[in-house]
Amino acid sequence: MANSQFSHLSPEPLHRLSVYDGLMLNAERWLIAHDYHRRRQNLHYQALHLPGIVYGLGVRVIEPPEDSSGSYRNQDRNRQEQRWIEVQPGMAIDTEGNPIIVDADTDRTYRIAAKAPERGTRTVYIVVSYVEPDSLERKSQEMAIAERFRLDQKTTPPTQREVELCRVVLTPGKVSLSRPQDVFAPASNQLDFRYRCLAQVRAQGTVNVASLSSWSNQTAENFEYLVRSLPALYPQLQGQVRAEPLANEVERLPKVPSIAHLMAYELLYLKAKDFISFEPEGLKCIQVFLSQGGVILVGLPDDDSDVEQYVQQRWQNSLKSWTDLPINHRLRTQPFVFTQPPTLGQTVLKLLMVGGFICIKERFLDAWGIRGSYSREDTRTAHEFGINLLHFAWQRRHLNELVQWSNSGQ
Repeated sequence: MANSQFSHLSPEPLHRLSVYDGLMLNAERWLIAHDYHRRRQNLHYQALHLPGIVYGLGVRVIEPPEDSSGSYRNQDRNRQEQRWIEVQPGMAIDTEGNPIIVDADTDRTYRIAAKAPERGTRTVYIVVSYVEPDSLERKSQEMAIAERFRLDQKTTPPTQREVELCRVVLTPGKVSLSRPQDVFAPASNQLDFRYRCLAQVRAQGTVNVASLSSWSNQTAENFEYLVRSLPALYPQLQGQVRAEPLANEVERLPKVPSIAHLMAYELLYLKAKDFISFEPEGLKCIQVFLSQGGVILVGLPDDDSDVEQYVQQRWQNSLKSWTDLPINHRLRTQPFVFTQPPTLGQTVLKLLMVGGFICIKERFLDAWGIRGSYSREDTRTAHEFGINLLHFAWQRRHLNELVQWSNSGQ
């Protein structure tokens, strides 16, 4: 499960024990007091961090343990299957902020019991989860009880309370688990660690990107690489790119109120030729999206000045260039400062905008990806300006939502 899938909190008010002179202490009141501190600590973690693995918790393939069931050992031996794994000691934290401590003194061996599919593939997820001690049977005389963990295997994706350790794709035939020959491209029946999430600081926000045009695979890929640069260059923001265009859905929007489904995205990409061919109802959709805090990014062709003129006419020549922007405009200063327009080689960025409607040359989108022949300096410049675009789109929506919330609450 990707960390970006963990949503913001919706906490309930905390309740602490009301203390006064003469209060009699019993087990119930003791639990109320300690449960309050535990929930407060968990809430602190949830507010500032994302769940995942802190350290360790590797997985290796092993021979069946000596104390394992003889029937399982004989069955696996007869079928020439290898199904046993062992989990390395380590620590993780789940989505509720509970620490999951897998200690060395606890049995960490596990047999993968899932059957191979008759056809196609079957993905098995190896997960670990926190076990509430109060839910376990225990002796009443115990003064202290250990918090526990549970190892499990699933054929459905992990829930938010489960931390994925690895996964394996089973194919028809015998199940013979093995270590991957290439950890970046594991084959079937090989342990796959690529989807493990590490515990980390929670980003300030998420910017969701989609396309109103039928974008090419390369354009979608360029946006993906821009979003991938966020953890290294600006980890306070994270992003998601929708692979499928929204073009068909937009065509099915006869009325502006249906714009609601577009509001799942902060930034919508649109080719210039598609924008100038929009009917009045489509333009009205865009206007509503912009008024609600969305950002439209239009890609201008490099060699067609007529298209640019048409776009200008649509906005009655109200689009501003880079030099018209205030010196402290967010596109110029947040989070990366540009004292001059970004350049790729000898080409200076051509930018036109009004409000949340922004036009740039498509070649600047190409510099976000890996298929161009741009220098490393050009790619870094393009990424930094692209992050300014993403940050502008996220912040514009965020601030507009705050205004709309205050208006609705009056």
